[in-house]
Amino acid sequence: MARSRKAVQAGGVSQLELQMKQEKARGDIEEYKRKLHIGDPRGYEGHVTLYHRTVWMGAMAECYRILGDLPEMERTCREVIRYAGEHQEEIPGLNEQQTAGVYNHLRAAHILLAPYSFHHYLIAMEWNFPPEGKFYSNRFLVLRDWVQRLQRLELGELEGLGLSAPPRTGKTGIGTLFLTWVMGRNPGKSTFFATHTNAMAQKVFSDILTLITDPMRCWSEIFPGYEIDKSAEYLWIDLLPKKLPNNYKTIYFRGIDGNMAGILEASHLLYCDDLIRGIEEARNPDRIENSVAKYGIDISQRKTSSRVRELQIATRWSTKDVLNLLEEQHSGDQKWEFVKIPALNEQGKSNFLFKVNPMDEEHFRRIKEGPGMDSITWECVYQQNPIDREGLLFEESTLVRRFRTLPDQEPDEIFGACDVAFSGTDSVAFPMLYRYGDSFYLADVVFDSRDYMQTEPVVATHILKHQPNRARFEANNGGEFYANDVREQVKGKTRCRIESKRSASNIGKVARIEQFEPDIKGIYYLDKSCYTPESPYGRFMKELSSFNVNGKNKHDDAPDSLAMTMAMVRIQTAPKLKSFPRNLLF
Repeated sequence: MARSRKAVQAGGVSQLELQMKQEKARGDIEEYKRKLHIGDPRGYEGHVTLYHRTVWMGAMAECYRILGDLPEMERTCREVIRYAGEHQEEIPGLNEQQTAGVYNHLRAAHILLAPYSFHHYLIAMEWNFPPEGKFYSNRFLVLRDWVQRLQRLELGELEGLGLSAPPRTGKTGIGTLFLTWVMGRNPGKSTFFATHTNAMAQKVFSDILTLITDPMRCWSEIFPGYEIDKSAEYLWIDLLPKKLPNNYKTIYFRGIDGNMAGILEASHLLYCDDLIRGIEEARNPDRIENSVAKYGIDISQRKTSSRVRELQIATRWSTKDVLNLLEEQHSGDQKWEFVKIPALNEQGKSNFLFKVNPMDEEHFRRIKEGPGMDSITWECVYQQNPIDREGLLFEESTLVRRFRTLPDQEPDEIFGACDVAFSGTDSVAFPMLYRYGDSFYLADVVFDSRDYMQTEPVVATHILKHQPNRARFEANNGGEFYANDVREQVKGKTRCRIESKRSASNIGKVARIEQFEPDIKGIYYLDKSCYTPESPYGRFMKELSSFNVNGKNKHDDAPDSLAMTMAMVRIQTAPKLKSFPRNLLF
């Protein structure tokens, strides 16, 4: 049939041809519903085989696509995937042709969903790869949460998203794939990708070109009909044609060490990936300050409106870097989310047990104990716990006095001060010091962030275990009541003198910790082989070594409790004045 010159073109199909296809699609849908017993008043769907159900449902999804009924198309595609997944045990019973049919319709369902679902897009993009070569499928348990949040960002449910994780866990990989999805969905809008160097920008530029042109990938099938224009010199990619012609490209790439002058725009998404290059830059406050200035002056200004989404993927190097400053700025903002996944959880278990090449506890242990790895770098790079090196009062390298066992003699005194907490994020911190002459040994600690009803018995047991001569509780903010509760629990079981005392109001907590810095550094601490990082002693030492006199410390219970304890020493050992008869002078 010859096409009318007045026919409206729709993807190369005239309006008349489209109407005929849609009419046929409506009829086919009713036929497939009848075969599948959908809508049967008896609620009976019949004994339809996996093969027929997959093929007919897959054909229905295509019919809905022709009709432009996206909700029904998505619902039907998801049903195909769900049903095949729940009945995969039937696949071995199919012949070769039927098996191929099931997989083909499964693939088609993912392709149809891909423009609307980032999760299905990722599966479709690696469909042709062998199991061991798949990126997302092998990291699904870890990356699924990120993918859901990235979907919400793209749909505008979020205005900003920050993601942090250790190296080699897939954060830049998932970010790069996200860019290819965003490009296909928004070819007429602009995305700006910024990173630490132009060399990295060139790599991501090259990676994205490969992803959208590789025959093994399905990108051109998911987003058909685009011509790809590019410039390796100016680092941009453009998808043509556009519904509304403009002078801006689909995506730009820049490093903060390069020239950001010229035509750069982010009308849809701004994506920053690690604006700090590595440990050497992180150790230099000037470099961190420079990256913040670059972001504020050159990068964020490229956003054309407040509706432009923002994605930040980075290692948590410093409390003063861009990602942490943004998290502080948007604290309490429901439109911004920040996700930090450490290498090891609080129980010391790995968060990155991938299906292929899992990063288990042994993997991270070797890194942590390897040459050149210090505790601060480990906390920043692998635990996503930003620590500023400048201003650290008790860096691990300064706590050099260590012991494995206490001296083989009776201590001159056993004592400790308890920094009380009732609930929330603060911890009850109760160090127990053993004094031998002028030497002090931190033998044990209570370090517990649970409710006071749970910590009071722990503190009481701590006292009964060590039988200290004295125990002091900070009386401020209810500490006196806490001390009374503990006193009642140990009554008649110890000779320990339990007292409560208010902290001086004329000196701040940080100033008190600074005052006792030399005393705290002079304490003998357990050798690291004697405790685990997840133990109360290990968590106490971690908080102590990360205390920063210049920064905003989320927690300072460990150093404050030691300062309180060492204040007891000074009072105890202060020289006393003695009187004597005047006649002894003659």
